[in-house]
Amino acid sequence: MKKLKMSWLALLLCLGACLLGICFVGCKNNDGTATVEVTSTDDVVAITVIEASHDATLLNAMEGAQENGKLTFTISDGMVTSINGISQTTNTYWMLYTSDTENANTAWGVYVYNGQELGSAVLGAERLTVKNGCVYVWVYTKF
Repeated sequence: MKKLKMSWLALLLCLGACLLGICFVGCKNNDGTATVEVTSTDDVVAITVIEASHDATLLNAMEGAQENGKLTFTISDGMVTSINGISQTTNTYWMLYTSDTENANTAWGVYVYNGQELGSAVLGAERLTVKNGCVYVWVYTKF
């Protein structure tokens, strides 16, 4: 009887270890990386996503591009305040538009980039999950 209890206990411990291992693998955070192409002028910066992990944000993509010398930017209070050395002022801002229709609102504004109408992004760079093939365009706008 004691052997049977020990066998069940060993089996339960093995199953528990397996379930715990599956949980850690399933709950593993992705690294939030994205391969992008960056095209820029003085007042427009376009970030085209070539390939991204499922949880990569625009901020992740921009950080990777910055590390690779493709662009520079600063953030203050959660907002992008300068890109490639051009800072916002009292009446000028970096506005974000995207081809990702699930995360854009054309009622808030549109921008035409390479013949494609982009909608104003509904989320900021830190929360906007990027998608392969989509373009995210920062436009320096005066109000």
